[in-house]
Amino acid sequence: MSLCDEASVHWFSLISYHGPCDGSSYRLVTVFQILLHGSSFTIQEGTVKVNGQFVSLPHGLPSGVSLSSGVNQDKSEVIVILRRDTGMESELEIEIGVTMVAVKVPLWYLGKLCGLCGNLMTFTHTIHSGHGFSLTFLTVASLDDV
Repeated sequence: MSLCDEASVHWFSLISYHGPCDGSSYRLVTVFQILLHGSSFTIQEGTVKVNGQFVSLPHGLPSGVSLSSGVNQDKSEVIVILRRDTGMESELEIEIGVTMVAVKVPLWYLGKLCGLCGNLMTFTHTIHSGHGFSLTFLTVASLDDV
């Protein structure tokens, strides 16, 4: 079973929408929708919905997914951290801000991240970027080391 199969234990999808917030405004809004193990997470400007319901952070689910708040590495914005733990270590960690998202996964995910899509502007091997937005993929041996 591949990671792209929705029945896979490791299946996830991250969709970003980056554009005007309505027809009369030029302010750009980024919305992230993450589908993970049968749950839907929507993050927009620091607000979080789980399966369509607003939740306060920190928030945990029986599937091992947890949501918390923090700041990004250069301390320039508040982020939402979505993490899925399996046993003693993290299997997946996604940091979501207004202008960035970072996906951190164990080494065995290398070349298997098929569930990422959206209307991002450009692509390189490790970074999507455009209009002040970046999407970074970090593949690490252990998330606890970063």
